[in-house]
Amino acid sequence: MNMEGVDNETLINPHYNKFNIDENLTGLGDMNTSQNGTSFANGTEADFYVPPGIVVLLSTLYGTISVIAFVGNSLVIIVIFRNKRMQSVTNMFICDMAIADVIIAIFGVPFQFQAALLQRWVLPHIMCPVAPFVTALSVNISVFSLAVIAVDRYRAVLHPLKPKCSSVTFRVVTIVLWVVGIGSVLPYAIFFRITYIQEKNSLESKPFCKPFWPESIPWFPKYYHIYMIVAQYGIPLIIISFAYFRIGCHIFLSKTPGFAVDRRDEIINRNKKKLILLENQEFIDVGKAVGAYFF
Repeated sequence: MNMEGVDNETLINPHYNKFNIDENLTGLGDMNTSQNGTSFANGTEADFYVPPGIVVLLSTLYGTISVIAFVGNSLVIIVIFRNKRMQSVTNMFICDMAIADVIIAIFGVPFQFQAALLQRWVLPHIMCPVAPFVTALSVNISVFSLAVIAVDRYRAVLHPLKPKCSSVTFRVVTIVLWVVGIGSVLPYAIFFRITYIQEKNSLESKPFCKPFWPESIPWFPKYYHIYMIVAQYGIPLIIISFAYFRIGCHIFLSKTPGFAVDRRDEIINRNKKKLILLENQEFIDVGKAVGAYFF
């Protein structure tokens, strides 16, 4: 597919990545655009056609995912808020993640899905900046919350005698997470908008949702993308890996007080290995999920 003249844009992943733009826009056909993305050539109606069977299949799958995500995360939120004994620091940050997932289940998945499937934007124009905004915000809140949970577990295991996180500290950290998360993705809400691209041999134009980065700041998309990688991927992954590495070392090297008992020590060592494997798996899952989002 030829997409000469198109850069810094994608319909699906809101991040700037000029190296995979052809993959992100697969299905548009062989087309050329002017630099501002307002004219199209070498495109036909067939370039936009998707078999009805594929539409039904993918709609069912994505719809099921959205419903399960909405119902499951809503239940998590309800259980935590209705049961005071469940309102620990860790669970409250899990609740933050659930709220972010509910938002993306409602506003992110359905709208990004239709853009990816149809390769054009058929929804109200106001939803164009909303979809990438909530998608990136959900990733921010989820990853930031996982990093804070790792720090809380680190304090609980390595410094058990220190005071636990107070409700005031929790509120402050939560506000900071949401403020930083929203502030980091505000450019999506500001610069994403609809553009109409005309087909060859036709007077009809197709609507597309894409970012229009400020022309007066040509370096902005590149460095903003770098910032998002560092903020969403680099720093949280470093925090999570350091915290769980220290926890793993502490648990693995710790000795059970009292006289040695073979059966007891065997059970404790087995539980240690399970805990370390669980922590490693969580670290790997975070790295894979966020890495796939960017790369």
